[in-house]
Formats: sequence, C-alpha cells, structure tokens
Amino acid sequence: MCGIVGVLGYPISEESLRAFHTLFYLNELRGGDGIGLLNVKNTTVMGTPTSVYTTLKDHEMTAEMAQTYSDEYDKMTKFDYANRLILAHCRAATIGKVTTENNHPIILEDLIGVHNGTIKLPKYNTEGKTDSQVLYETIESLGWPEVYEEIKEEPYALVWVDKVKNILSLTRSKDRPLCIMKLEGDTLFFASDWKMLDFIRRYHGLRVMQKGLFEVMPGELVQFNLRAHQVTTPMYVGPSVPAAEEKKVG
Repeated sequence: MCGIVGVLGYPISEESLRAFHTLFYLNELRGGDGIGLLNVKNTTVMGTPTSVYTTLKDHEMTAEMAQTYSDEYDKMTKFDYANRLILAHCRAATIGKVTTENNHPIILEDLIGVHNGTIKLPKYNTEGKTDSQVLYETIESLGWPEVYEEIKEEPYALVWVDKVKNILSLTRSKDRPLCIMKLEGDTLFFASDWKMLDFIRRYHGLRVMQKGLFEVMPGELVQFNLRAHQVTTPMYVGPSVPAAEEKKVG
C-alpha cells in the first residue's frame, strides 16, 4: 500500500506549499520503505520554454529526508513562481529490494512516474527490476492504451509526467484509490487517500470548490498540460482507451 501525493498549480502558492508539507508527512502512513520527490518548474532559456525536473530519493522517511537533505528539500518545496508540480511517493515494498534505487519516482528518458500497487503478470516481473520499473519502461515503449489493456485487472494507481509532451497523467484501477481536490483558483491536490486531502483542507483552511473533492474513476485517465495557462483545467478526462483507438490495441 504505497502512498502518492502531489500539488499542481500556476503558481503553487505559499499557502498550498504549507498544506503540501503536511500532506507529505501524512503520506508516510501508507509506506515505510523509502520516499521520493519530484519538482517540475517551467522556465525559459534564451527565449525557449523549458521544463526543469528535479528528483530526490532516499531509503529514509519523511522527517529524516527533510533533515538530511534540508537544502534540496527546501529548494523543491519553497515558493517559486516557476513551480508547476510537486509529487511525492512513499514506498511499501512488494517486488524488489528495499533500496534507494528502487524508490519512486521511476526516472526514464521520456517519463517520470510513481506507482501504488503490484503488477503480478510474468511480463512485469523481471529479475533485478521492480514491477514498477518494468511497467513504466513498457508504457514508454508501447504507450498507455496498450499497457492498460494488459494490466487493467491488476491493482494500480499511477501518476506520471511525459517530459516530451509536458503532460501529467493520473489513472487507477478499481483496487487502488486516487483522489483529487480542486481549490478555488488554479491549484489542485491529489492523493491516494481522500481523508488526507480532507484533513489538509480543514487544518489549513483551504478554499475548495463545490464538489471539488472526488475520486478518479477506475479505468479513467485524467491529463493536464503542464504548459497551459490554466494548468489545473484537464486537457483530457475519459477512458484509458478512447473508443477510436480500441480496435488498434491488442
């Protein structure tokens, strides 16, 4: 039972960063075998829009990481107008050794992602790799619609960033939760447990939109354009395999 939490915004306010810090600590309740962070900033280099991805992984847990890597943690979680996404994962190991290398996020050439669940299909169980590593390598090579058809009966909740397309994707199966909380303005939180989101709402006095706390539906894919001006307005909400692509998969 791993834990996934994150905040998406343009920008991510100091109030929301304080709430994320609380959420980050709460997430440790879901996994004690390691932790990882991802920060995505949008900037411009010589007039060209550029995304900067910063990751931090360790076998230590939340409080220890925040102390051991205080400078790195502070840089990743302090206010910066360029911030678009901060994502954290706590691991509860099932397949693969408990090592810093096996912690999430999984970092590939084109994708960075986290996973809650266990894929037991033989294809995804390779000696020397976790099922999550193989899963994201397969998504990178085949694309999500084809992988979805293979694993749709397995337990999973996935959050990943396509570094080429600058797209954030969230999806889950019926056996793993994943919830979204949309605030007034251009900020949203997501987490494995809706009770954690409701806690930070009450504790930090966050202003949540009417019906703004909800679950991602099983098999649903929710995507956000990290370069959009309204970054928390989904660019796609629908089935993992759109009807027009169903015949192409398999």
